Amino acid sequence: KKKKMSNEQKRKVLVTGFLDWRFNNEPINIWRSRDNPSSRLLVGDACSSPPIIKNGELPKLLETILPEIDFHFQTIPTIWNSSYSLDLTKFDVVIHLGLGVYDRTDRILLENGAFNQRNGNDALGMTAEQKIDINLDLEDTIQ
Repeated sequence: KKKKMSNEQKRKVLVTGFLDWRFNNEPINIWRSRDNPSSRLLVGDACSSPPIIKNGELPKLLETILPEIDFHFQTIPTIWNSSYSLDLTKFDVVIHLGLGVYDRTDRILLENGAFNQRNGNDALGMTAEQKIDINLDLEDTIQ
């Protein structure tokens, strides 16, 4: 039997999912979670704004099979720099579920270097402030 750990001892893990960004002639609602699988995994049913408690399939599964981990789930709008509002220093591990899956229903991508390869328009139709060199060594930029 596993020893139950207090929240202070548990490893803290943040899992984020992106809200919708394609609106196809609908009013823009950057808080909607209907079409993007990364947010739907966290929130469950489609909604016009994300619920405080995330009851999607992924939170249910992770909290059931890994009770020794202190999971936190957060949906964020698909707009440039939205993740800057997250205090990533409070977590031991951060996992960003990625985009690129609107054309499929059988896979979801983990972000891998998206900041360094960002381009295109966000949910508000804005382009990235700058396109960062895809060949940039991120370790050189961390101080």
